[in-house]
Amino acid sequence: MSGFISEGADEIYCGILGVSSHVHHAQNFGTVGEILAAIHLAKKAKKKFYFVANDSYDGAARATAEVISFLVRSGIDGVVVKDLHLMLRLKEKKIKTKYILSTLAGCLNIEAVRFYMDLGVRRVVLPVQTTPQEAAEVIRNKFGVETEIFLTSRQYCANFNGVCSLNFGSEDPFNCYCQESMRAADGSAFLMPHMSMAEHMQDLYEYHRLGVTALKVGRSQALWLSRIILKEALALTAMLKSGCSKDVFLRRAAVINSAFDKAHAALKDIVCQEGGS
Repeated sequence: MSGFISEGADEIYCGILGVSSHVHHAQNFGTVGEILAAIHLAKKAKKKFYFVANDSYDGAARATAEVISFLVRSGIDGVVVKDLHLMLRLKEKKIKTKYILSTLAGCLNIEAVRFYMDLGVRRVVLPVQTTPQEAAEVIRNKFGVETEIFLTSRQYCANFNGVCSLNFGSEDPFNCYCQESMRAADGSAFLMPHMSMAEHMQDLYEYHRLGVTALKVGRSQALWLSRIILKEALALTAMLKSGCSKDVFLRRAAVINSAFDKAHAALKDIVCQEGGS
């Protein structure tokens, strides 16, 4: 965690073993005590620290709410949530913190924003499958609800990941099954459609222009992978904040993307050769 802070992350988020948080192969903390130490470290560095509980099933809602209540009292800055039954329990128990709606919830329109805001949500992580044009009304909402996106050029799925299980069972941190060639009914090869790097960068620019406030790097079982994606995200964010034109951003982003493509490939080869993460 100290590495992410020193490299420039403004916010850190974590899971804990025993509280479901969707990414089954991601590295999580093992105990609440470890999270308390991480909260202290984040506060010392003047960074925000969030807890992820975005895949809570009905039978675990009570225990999950108790963990969240304890962490809120201990100074955590917010919680990433998805499930209605958990949000209703948290509201009933008057556990107040900054609630961030997970991308898994599929918040697609302004009425959904209004609905979740009444449950305490103060930030929405947009589904990666939406375009800036489709999300414009959500981003520019008048409720004061913030919006957040993933760096989709590195972490993107053509399917709604809240209802897709094609990645489950794959132990490869670099791929999920939906990125592999499949056999169509007529026997031909089929590959799910994906956006080009240039298209991802155009969307990133438009999201920033519309007012998205946070760029997110997803968790991974490969710690080095998250760190290198963070470095790329920081480089792109610095360009966006510089106020450069769209044409200038796209040209410079292409250079950054190319450099990080090479870094990804080189590190992947090293990790695969060593058989570790």
